[in-house]
Amino acid sequence: MGRDVDESSRKVWNAQIRGATELEISDRLESLRPKLERHFNVRLSDCEGPYFLRYDKGGFHVPHRDARPGSPPEIRRRAVSVVIFLNPSVQDPAIGNGFAGGELVLYGLIDDPKWQKFGFPVTATPGLLIAYQSYQMHEIKPVEFGERFTIVAWFLRDPS
Repeated sequence: MGRDVDESSRKVWNAQIRGATELEISDRLESLRPKLERHFNVRLSDCEGPYFLRYDKGGFHVPHRDARPGSPPEIRRRAVSVVIFLNPSVQDPAIGNGFAGGELVLYGLIDDPKWQKFGFPVTATPGLLIAYQSYQMHEIKPVEFGERFTIVAWFLRDPS
């Protein structure tokens, strides 16, 4: 496992999971491509990922966009971001395998200027998959206790 180096904006571990598990997740993500293309009205090509992430107590990611103007070309091609939660958000630390805090918060979901800075938190449920446009502002709030496990991936815009 490697830790992201810029802990002022992001504190997370990236697990290297290879073999059958990675292939199975990749295949399942690929099967979603047609639905994502229809839902987001975009033609998609490759899928970047999956990446397996672990946020320990204090782990976070400041508000950001997965793709934005000025990013390198390979980042600007990101069209749809996907997060899959692997363990639950809980209120009691005695409940094993759960975590508190660590909410994925999505901003700008309502197309009205007065709502652009309002964040909608997502409650983690094992197996829940959230897909959103990669230019959508979002953040991961600090984990208060436990460990937050997720899989992330990005579907890339078809350049043709």
